[in-house]
Amino acid sequence: MKNDLYICEKCGATMRHMDAKKCGEDLLCPVCGCDALEEAVVCDVCGEIVSAHDAEGLDHDVCHKCIEEKRYDLDYLTEVGKGSLTEVTLNSFLADQFTVEEIEDLMLTALKWRAKVDPVDGMEFLTHNGYDAAETLFEMTNN
Repeated sequence: MKNDLYICEKCGATMRHMDAKKCGEDLLCPVCGCDALEEAVVCDVCGEIVSAHDAEGLDHDVCHKCIEEKRYDLDYLTEVGKGSLTEVTLNSFLADQFTVEEIEDLMLTALKWRAKVDPVDGMEFLTHNGYDAAETLFEMTNN
């Protein structure tokens, strides 16, 4: 099935397929007549129509603007991080004294303390974990 939403790359107008002008096989912007139309989606978080290239997600479309707004939200970043685990090497004595959950809690407490002095910018992490970031944001805003 063809995509039903488009954005004009020249003037930024948004339109449904049926509202675009047709010239042979080409679709034209009804506002400026440009033939550079890009597929678009509706962001499942904010409702804005955005370029399909400017959205992330597997089951849901979430625009980069919505994800970027959460770049300093440690609770959100931590939730996104649950989607991809990383192994670390840890002092064996400390590993013997604490559970994984306790170590994560201690690290998060230290990170929140540090963030009071110097905000933690999670944008690079979110960029590398785009699908998890989109899905997590959708779930958090729709619960």
